[in-house]
Amino acid sequence: MPFQQKVGTGLVEGLPGDPASANPFSTIVKQAKDACAPGLFLWGSANGKTFSPLGAGKPDAYCMRDQTGVFGGFLKEAGNIIPLGFNATGVIDGDWYAVSKTTASVKQKVFASNLNGTISTGAAGSSIADHTETDFTVTKVAGTGAAGSAIVISKH
Repeated sequence: MPFQQKVGTGLVEGLPGDPASANPFSTIVKQAKDACAPGLFLWGSANGKTFSPLGAGKPDAYCMRDQTGVFGGFLKEAGNIIPLGFNATGVIDGDWYAVSKTTASVKQKVFASNLNGTISTGAAGSSIADHTETDFTVTKVAGTGAAGSAIVISKH
């Protein structure tokens, strides 16, 4: 990952994995089996001890950005990736900032990629290749809701 080369002057709508409201939410903390990142859906292992951003069927949680960090050394680069063996905090309800790979609009359902935990949106009951419909719904979009822009996903 290269060092930051520019600074945006606009207000950031929200970062994937950040809470989007003060509404209550529930969490599950497990070790990262594979490198996890905030803003991805996670699947729990059969033994109940680890999370992974790939799996089959409906995901168990959405990865929260909770400032878990690993400092590799003074002035070295870092990122949001939760390394293997570190704690990943998954949320099962609440209001969360996310980014969709597809154009999003309010009231669409959220679909999790079974290959990498990323998000796509679509009508309830739709079929999206290699994705599973989650219990989350899109409740807010930034601007036009273009792919890659901030959205809020909610489950209550």
